[in-house]
Amino acid sequence: MHWRIYLKSGVVYIPTMQTIGKTHTGIEAEPVEVANAAHRDEILGALMRTFERGHPHLSIFPPDICLRPWVVLKYANVKSRATFIKGMTGWRLEKDETGSYCIRPQIKAPKERSVTGWMTDESKMEVFSVSTPMDKIAERMADLILKANK
Repeated sequence: MHWRIYLKSGVVYIPTMQTIGKTHTGIEAEPVEVANAAHRDEILGALMRTFERGHPHLSIFPPDICLRPWVVLKYANVKSRATFIKGMTGWRLEKDETGSYCIRPQIKAPKERSVTGWMTDESKMEVFSVSTPMDKIAERMADLILKANK
């Protein structure tokens, strides 16, 4: 399980992540939760709704997936991915093979290191024990967003 969380111009965007087939997770889809990055309660609400929604499942990979605009663009009212990522802060929240959750802050990657242009800042990655409740992980994520928004 994983989610992508974006902060741009004081607004948080959290798309729903869909699973495909038996193993592939990672298509960003609607609904996209949007929250004011200055209001902790709004951020927490958006995170918890996203977690509760889970990962809707698609049986096959959509043939038109490469033709679709990035779902976040509509919510951010921008026309291109390049415009959105300029000045954006991002995180990935992932559940690893042990059942632990990790918050992985994203940084711009050298071209030779990443297809997407982003990579995890390993020095700022945070790992939570398997027993950590999702609301506590959401609280920590909200605190990171509030700090990044200052």
